[in-house]
Amino acid sequence: MELLLPLVICLPFVAGFVIYLIRGLSYRALTGATMGVTLLVSALCWALLFSDPKQVELIRFAPNLVFLLRPDGLGRFFVGIVSVLWPLTVLYACSYMEQEAHLQ
Repeated sequence: MELLLPLVICLPFVAGFVIYLIRGLSYRALTGATMGVTLLVSALCWALLFSDPKQVELIRFAPNLVFLLRPDGLGRFFVGIVSVLWPLTVLYACSYMEQEAHLQ
């Protein structure tokens, strides 16, 4: 459960790069992959909201200089809003871009 917070942050970047690499697929397949990753990340965000993650230490530069992730109340609020609106935005963007000539 401790790796859930970094996973939620890194998964969209990794998935975006993988989707870029498989761009030879049809538009429908790319759209499905994009929507699948979006729904997966949104579900992981909701799992993060309902769990009680502690702070995650990423890098310790010195004993008193640490780069860490710590969810607070305001951050949880925005994660809830984004995880609901993001799939709707991706759905709209995919249908909007369907009329473009150069999709791949």
